[in-house]
Amino acid sequence: MLNGGIEPWWAIAYIFVPLMLVSRGYELGFIGLLIFVMILPLVLVEYAAMKRASRFGYNSYFAAGYGTLALVSFAMFFLNDALSLVALFLVAGTAIAFLEPTRELYFFRIVGKREEENLYAPFMTAISFSYAAMSFAYAVVVRALPVEYAFLAGGVVLLAFAAIGATAKKN
Repeated sequence: MLNGGIEPWWAIAYIFVPLMLVSRGYELGFIGLLIFVMILPLVLVEYAAMKRASRFGYNSYFAAGYGTLALVSFAMFFLNDALSLVALFLVAGTAIAFLEPTRELYFFRIVGKREEENLYAPFMTAISFSYAAMSFAYAVVVRALPVEYAFLAGGVVLLAFAAIGATAKKN
């Protein structure tokens, strides 16, 4: 379940933020810069975050990471100036840098060697399923309401992942 948790954010970042920005008259170059800013912490921080995950506990990483993404999503509903969006995307990228490697480390920690082979494919399928399901759910929201409401919906979903992560099985 936790493996699909980042995908609600990716759906917002790659589909609905660009839609909002284009509708507000932002240039495509700015949208590309925003995506670059979000990916930058992944390149710079992910390895170090992975090395510390088992030391600080997976649950705290999940709760803090998904909770941060939820707060960023809620903030995006209210803030729409360029500098705020860049800062929010930088924060989101940092949260993802802590979450991405932690998901697989956690999986291999809680699953026995015998179960690994049978469970890894469904575990990884959660990524594609979650992205498709959340993209569709946000599209339903945006069909009835302005695009910014996808950010509120995403924040609620990400808060749920934070709660699940905080209470995940410890090992």
